[in-house]
Amino acid sequence: MQNLTQEIQSSFEAISLILVFVVILFDLRYPRIFSDIQKEIPEGEHAKRQHRKKLQQSLLFNSGPLILINGVASYLFLPLFVRVVRVSHFEPWGFNFIYSSFIFITLVVLLFFLWSGYLAILLAIQIWRSR
Repeated sequence: MQNLTQEIQSSFEAISLILVFVVILFDLRYPRIFSDIQKEIPEGEHAKRQHRKKLQQSLLFNSGPLILINGVASYLFLPLFVRVVRVSHFEPWGFNFIYSSFIFITLVVLLFFLWSGYLAILLAIQIWRSR
């Protein structure tokens, strides 16, 4: 158990750097993606084609990096997360701060990954509707 604690503590150095990338990238891309999802589909074949092209670019260049970074981060955290969950037990006041922090951080990154995937699905639906 002490070995696991040391492994988590040493991984926090890399985790902090990964979290910075995840949060900043999400913060930069989210408004653009959300704005593209909210746009009305224009009338006319040429306008629809241009709109669809813009949505496809947003899917590739805005949603793609989010899904990639969050997916890789989730994948990197998963093996250690499973080991921590196996040895942990829930205590409302007597919890292990390092284990609980790692679990929380992993769940936040996983939530970012799922939300990024959901936004990509919404963009894909908008692309399909603009056909």
